[in-house]
Amino acid sequence: MPTVVTKTLDSTGAGDYTTFSAWASFVGSDLVTADEQHILECVDTGAYFDMGTSTLDMYGVSTDATRNIIIRAQSGSETNLTKGSGFQFYSAEYYDHLVGGSTNYITYENLEFVSPNATQTAGITNTHDMTFTNCLFEGGKYVITNASNTTYDHLYDNCKFEQVVTSNYSHLFTTWGNEAHDVIFRDCEFISDASNEYNSTMLELSQSYNYTFE
Repeated sequence: MPTVVTKTLDSTGAGDYTTFSAWASFVGSDLVTADEQHILECVDTGAYFDMGTSTLDMYGVSTDATRNIIIRAQSGSETNLTKGSGFQFYSAEYYDHLVGGSTNYITYENLEFVSPNATQTAGITNTHDMTFTNCLFEGGKYVITNASNTTYDHLYDNCKFEQVVTSNYSHLFTTWGNEAHDVIFRDCEFISDASNEYNSTMLELSQSYNYTFE
């Protein structure tokens, strides 16, 4: 069994880290060789965790099914799929995805992701083999995007997606790519007014993907 390494993210300084990037650097690049599982527990301080122009990207970390990464709300900081009720990753400035990277086997649990920029061009996520459980997504022009030319699978389990700002060519969920993907939505809710905008849809689904709604 891998060694479990648990740290906390707390913007007040009361935890182990005050920035996501500092924790990501601590994780290192090879959990398989290190035989470790890393868990980041996010502490709700009553205000959103402002990412500014940074993203929740982790690139090139070697992982597998047991030596993996979990990013979750600490007990008592869960969002419970209600706006502003728990830990929020927030970015009003960035024009690319808020969550992404090329590291597999990452799970996000009980978190809220907010990126209301109406000119957002890549949504909140550009994910690679990630799982989101009990997560709430609020975005602008694009809420969720999955884009890739290789095989990456995505699971959204009991998640809520809400488009808080719409404009022309808005899509609540959009995908594109040249290879087969498996995208599973399990007990998810989609909320959008994009149908009122020019050339906009709630779900813009690439034919290269295999979709399952459960």
